[in-house]
Amino acid sequence: MLPNAQTEAENQITVDIINTAFMGNITEVQGVIKRNDEEKKLRLQLTKCPNLSDKLSFTVPRHAIKFLESVK
Repeated sequence: MLPNAQTEAENQITVDIINTAFMGNITEVQGVIKRNDEEKKLRLQLTKCPNLSDKLSFTVPRHAIKFLESVK
C-alpha cells in the first residue's frame, strides 16, 4: 500500500536518532519524533543498518505503526 497524496505528511516519519545498538542482524534505534509541536520517544528494531546518520526518515501506510509501550 502506497501513501495517499492527501495524507503523505501523516505517513512521513523523521526520527532524530539518540542512540543505536547492534545485535547481530538487528539494529536497535532509540530516538525522538516531533509531531504537532509534541516530542515522543521511540525505539525501532531494523534489519542491519550500520551506517545511520543522526536522522532517519521513512514512509509507512496510514495506521501501520501502533505504539504498544511507553519508552523512557
